[in-house]
Amino acid sequence: MQPLDNQFTFHEGDPEPVAPIEPEFESCCGSGCGDSCVFDIYYVLRAQYLVDYAAWQARQAAHKKGSS
Repeated sequence: MQPLDNQFTFHEGDPEPVAPIEPEFESCCGSGCGDSCVFDIYYVLRAQYLVDYAAWQARQAAHKKGSS
């Protein structure tokens, strides 16, 4: 998974990133899938979400500061 471009450019309609849904414990088959385990995939998506969310917050703050 490539990291998303984190340039702080505000534009109208800049939606807030949506957090991935954590899988239920029962979703794991327990076979030691490695990188393709539903929980490993979730943790990668969650880490990217946190980066995207921080960038989104910075864009929102910059926009609010620029419109004051």
